[in-house]
Parts: sequence; structure tokens; C-alpha cells
Amino acid sequence: MDSPFRRISRLLFALLAYRPPRTEVPPQGAFLAGVTVVNPGLDRRTDQTLVVSGDRITSLSAGPAAPDPPDAGRYRGAYVLPGLIEKHIHFPPPERELAHLLLLAHGVTSARGAGDADGTTWPARRRIRAGRIPGPRLFVCGPVLDGEPPYLPTSWIIRDAAEAEAAVNVVADLGADFIKVHHKLSAEALAGIRAAAERRGLRVAGHIPMAVRFEDARLWDVQHLDGLVPYAHSAEAIRAAHCAWRCLNPDRVDAYVRTSAEQGLVHTPTLASFQAFARLAAPAPALTAAAQWLPRYYRDVVWSLDGALRMFAPFVQEPSEALWQEVEQAQMVVARLHRAGVRLHLGTDAPGSPTWCRAPACTKNCGCSWAPASARRRPGRRGRARLALRWACPAWAPSPRARQLTCWCSPRTRRATWARWEACAR
Repeated sequence: MDSPFRRISRLLFALLAYRPPRTEVPPQGAFLAGVTVVNPGLDRRTDQTLVVSGDRITSLSAGPAAPDPPDAGRYRGAYVLPGLIEKHIHFPPPERELAHLLLLAHGVTSARGAGDADGTTWPARRRIRAGRIPGPRLFVCGPVLDGEPPYLPTSWIIRDAAEAEAAVNVVADLGADFIKVHHKLSAEALAGIRAAAERRGLRVAGHIPMAVRFEDARLWDVQHLDGLVPYAHSAEAIRAAHCAWRCLNPDRVDAYVRTSAEQGLVHTPTLASFQAFARLAAPAPALTAAAQWLPRYYRDVVWSLDGALRMFAPFVQEPSEALWQEVEQAQMVVARLHRAGVRLHLGTDAPGSPTWCRAPACTKNCGCSWAPASARRRPGRRGRARLALRWACPAWAPSPRARQLTCWCSPRTRRATWARWEACAR
């Protein structure tokens, strides 16, 4: 007799044994015909056909390709150029995946993290590399190395050369692309970090320690124009630093630029953060439209001058007009560095300051003649290629990974293009 128990057992067995039909996933790729391929700072080629299979560029040729797919002309007349590179960003741990998507949405296909606060950098990079989550290519430094007491509570405290070597070895073994240092390091600790990083083939970037002269720090990449005015470590020092920025000593600027050029230093000025502080000090500060995508935590806590953290309140006690004078001074210094042949990296310092997803370009009156080529240099180990987008130097070519942007306006003649992308391939 066929009991209900047997019928249920047969049904459960059938369900467990059932295998749904295999669904064929269409191959990934793109076919862009009749586009203008832009090599920033090098050349541009009209009426090109670019074919991407998977994540690789398989061909780049002039004129139409045969046979053309049905949608071959979808992007005809568009411009294709390498993706942007964000050189200074702090990923918010609770919303890291959202940050990755926002970067891609704004054309950033590679990003350099400026410090890991909670250890999430390494697994995030592994998941992106494995294709498990979308995101830009990440270059990371791990935790910031600082003295005692550290500027940031999440930094690793380094007191001497022995601790410096141990810390550098740990982050190097984890896969760091560079080492970042902060203001409270002693001269001995900084020297130990530089020596250990040299042995591991890593560069040192970050802030100029208070105990070391700018001329003696010899960092590979100096961030925020550090070392030009005294470090602001207290409310009184912050007021003095504001005054120093508005009344820059011409001789000091000359020495700063000369040292940077002679030592072959790189600078990541983060001019966008200077501008953000000036906007924040306005009577009714307003965030950028793109910043509204972030959780209210940033609007109400991180960036709020009245919130619980009050992180930026000490830095914006000056009137907004005075802070805009400092912006102009910073732009002047950046222009001087550029004319002296100093390499400049472009970064926003987001979302630590309210600059999230602003186009990484200098303002019109900066005078540094910024071109997209400036955003193509690759941060990383000493022995690696210096250009960020190796497939674009000296020209686009088959086989490299397809990290590219597609837009409908010329990126040189229309600045608004940097905020509107038709497609972004990472």
C-alpha cells in the first residue's frame, strides 16, 4: 500500500536528485566600432574598432571589422579612454562595497587606499581580484605607521628601527603596495621604516613627521603639501597653520619646490580637500550631489561641525573667505611644483573630507595645466612599471586588461564629460 509517508519520501528524493538544466552564460566582452580612442597626453585615433573578450582587449584596428556584430554601431562617435586613478582615498569600512561602486560609477577604475582602519582592505582586494564583487583595482598600504601618541587610533605605533622593520615586514608579507607614515614618528623610526621598505622593494608615502625637516624626510610621495607649514597638532597650532598658509614665505616656497625637484619627490596635494574645508566653513555648507549617495552617517556625523565626532570643526574655525585664500595659495604651490617638473598625483582624500566623487581635476585658476595623463601613473613597488595603465603606453594594444571609459563628448574640450560616463569597464 502506497502510504502518504512513502509518497512524501519519493517526492523529497526526487527534489534532492533534481538538477536544473545548465544555463549558458553569454561570453563577456564588448565590440566598439567607429570610436575615437584617446591616449591621454599622447595621441587620439579616430574611427577605431576596439574588441574586448572577457577582460582582455583582443584587437584594436582602424576602420570597420568584419564581420560586425548586430550592435557594432552602438557606440559609434563615442570616445574611449583609460580609466581614472584615485591616488588618495579612505575606504569607509561599513560601506566599502558601496564606495567601490561609486568609484566605478564616476570613472575611477584604480584607487590607492591611504590607510586601513580595520583590516578589511586585504579581503576586499582579494574579492575584487577574484571577480566576486565589482570594484576598482586597489593599491593598498595597510595600517598607517605613526609614533606615540598616534594621530589616528587605528595606526600602528613605531618607536624605533626594530619595530619599524617588524611592521614593514608584516604589511609587506600581507601584500602592501607601499608604506604610509604619519606625523608623530621620530627621526629614528622614520629612518628605520625607509630602510626596511627599501629592502622589501616598497616606497614610503604620507606625512612629514614633526621631528624631521622636510628636506631630510625623503618620502617618495608627500601628501597634502605636508612640510610646507608647521604641523597643526593643537587648536593654537591650527590657527598658526592657517595664518602660515595665507602668508606663505616666498623663500620657504622656493626651498620646498627646489627640494622636491632635486630629490625627485612626488606630491599628492589633494586640492579637493582644501576646497572642501572652505565650503564646509560657509554659513550654509552644501554637499555635492554625488555625496548624497553616501549614508547619512557622513552628513550627520563625520562631516558635521556639530556632530559627535567634530572631526573637522577645529580646521574650519576661520571664515570661509580666509580658507579660500589658503586654497589659492595651495594652487599656487601646486603650479610651482608642476613648472619645476615635479610629478603630481591626483587624489581627493574622500570620504574623510566632504569631497566624495568630485572630478579629479584642478580648478581653472590653478595654472598647473593638468591633463588626464597625470592620472595614469601607477602607485606601487619600485620595480614595477610607473605608468598606471600599461596597455595605454605608448598606445592601446591587444591582450592587456580592459579598464576603460566611454563617453559621448571629447574629454579635453568638455570638463563636464568627467562627471558623465556612458560605460565603465574595469
